[in-house]
Amino acid sequence: MTASPVLWTLDERGVATVTLNRPEVNNAYDGALIAGVLAAMDDLGKKPNLRVVVLRGTASISRPAPT
Repeated sequence: MTASPVLWTLDERGVATVTLNRPEVNNAYDGALIAGVLAAMDDLGKKPNLRVVVLRGTASISRPAPT
């Protein structure tokens, strides 16, 4: 089973953490990652207690462009 390319949590303070979860390719963007980020933002946008979103990656580096 493949792990989700994007994970998110929302704490009691309204702080959401969206994690890019493709460390094997240094979080390089692909269709699944972009779709996952958009889905996470859609889900989080429906949360009335959301105050801020922190975007992070699981890899030591992230690539800002498709490979």
